[in-house]
Amino acid sequence: MNKKNSSTQQQQTTAIADASTCEPVTKRRKRFGEEFETGNISDEFDDEHDDELSKYLKQRIEVDSIDDNPLKFWYEHRFIYPILSKLARSIFSIPATTANVERQFSAGGLMVNSRRTRLNPQQINNALFIRSVKKNE
Repeated sequence: MNKKNSSTQQQQTTAIADASTCEPVTKRRKRFGEEFETGNISDEFDDEHDDELSKYLKQRIEVDSIDDNPLKFWYEHRFIYPILSKLARSIFSIPATTANVERQFSAGGLMVNSRRTRLNPQQINNALFIRSVKKNE
């Protein structure tokens, strides 16, 4: 039994010694867009997208049938253009926000205080415009 344990230990020690003498494998860095160069993306998938897009671009839409809601159009055409309709739904489903308007209103309220009661509306508009331009730089 003791011989068995010592032989197992010797094998483990040898394996560790062999592993320590081997140099680690260096990873090859990938370049940006390399997967496109090697052809990893199938042409059939691209053709399917191109066909759907070209079919959509060739479609004639009557002026009377245009609706204010683009989501309604993509819902009605979801079987004809499945990929484009998913894309359109993800883009048009972003909710509108009033945060920027509320921020401007709040800034205007902070600008007009008890010490600045003689500011006319044009001066306040100009100051708010300059403030918004500086924030966007």
